[in-house]
Amino acid sequence: RQQGIQFQATWLGDGPLLEEVRKLIDQHWLGNCVTLTGFVADRQQVLNQIRDADLFVFCHKTPESPRCLIEALMSGSALVGYDSPYPRDLAGNQAAYLTPQHDIAALSNVIRLLDLNRERTAGLVEAAAEIGSRYSDEAVFRQRSQLIKSHL
Repeated sequence: RQQGIQFQATWLGDGPLLEEVRKLIDQHWLGNCVTLTGFVADRQQVLNQIRDADLFVFCHKTPESPRCLIEALMSGSALVGYDSPYPRDLAGNQAAYLTPQHDIAALSNVIRLLDLNRERTAGLVEAAAEIGSRYSDEAVFRQRSQLIKSHL
């Protein structure tokens, strides 16, 4: 917001830091542009939220393979977040804009750049939809199983 970006952000989920995040939103007067839903049990509601988003912004800091990144690609939402092998492997440069781990300034700058360059954003979204069309539960499980087998 300090960079002049008009945005609406929705954070789905909960966790031990949710109350701290609520306080930060209040302190920085972000209540009109950031929504915290808490835990959402309805999978269709989650997918609808992802499909409505241009960007799926994430800040995973642990070595994990979160399913939500695949769901974002399947929903045509470009990945924007911290670099690690998993999102890089899933989306490459075509459907993701990845920044160094823990670099909040770099992440916000990418969002600003994408806001200013809607053609680049549209290209990422189109690539996300194309790449996401290759994924299904079966295809992802098969690919990951092959990776595990090849590294054992």
